[in-house]
Amino acid sequence: MTTEQLKALRRDTDRAIELQRGQGISGAVNWADLHCVEAEWIVNDDGEEYAQVRIEEASETAVLFQRAVQIELERLGWPDVSIVTEW
Repeated sequence: MTTEQLKALRRDTDRAIELQRGQGISGAVNWADLHCVEAEWIVNDDGEEYAQVRIEEASETAVLFQRAVQIELERLGWPDVSIVTEW
């Protein structure tokens, strides 16, 4: 994946986050400062390769929020993106 594609993934992640506002998703999420801080292309020691985004201002346990963002990214043409949330 190119740097430009990763930048586009980051922008689309922020769009996906915005679309979740007001949807009644429960969990530990700071909606006031929620944003994607990084999009990465991961290659691990097992040879697996995948895209991952890091979103700050949501708990690691905010699985409903993570899944909602993942579904929206799939709709935007980004299948199989790993979503990591952290404070």
